[in-house]
Amino acid sequence: MPPKIHQNGGDSPYVIDQTYDDVTPASIAIIKAICAVENVDPVDAPDDLGFTLHDHVDPEALDTMVTNGTGDVSVELRLEDYHVLVEDTGRIRVRLASDG
Repeated sequence: MPPKIHQNGGDSPYVIDQTYDDVTPASIAIIKAICAVENVDPVDAPDDLGFTLHDHVDPEALDTMVTNGTGDVSVELRLEDYHVLVEDTGRIRVRLASDG
């Protein structure tokens, strides 16, 4: 499923909603969401974005933490200019991070 990008009325102009599942793990879905808003092919993401997910977090550990689906686990992280929230329910929300 492609990410749902919508305007946000708050500090951040965009909020990207993405889902993940057994076929597309959270680590891949995060990159796909950021690439969608940046209009970057995920294959070219390391060069075009200037960072990889692995620069900030262990992708396998992240995927393991959010696979149980009980609704008890959420992980928040900052990836360069983005604030990322991953919930173990299969939901990811990415927004431009404010510096404040």
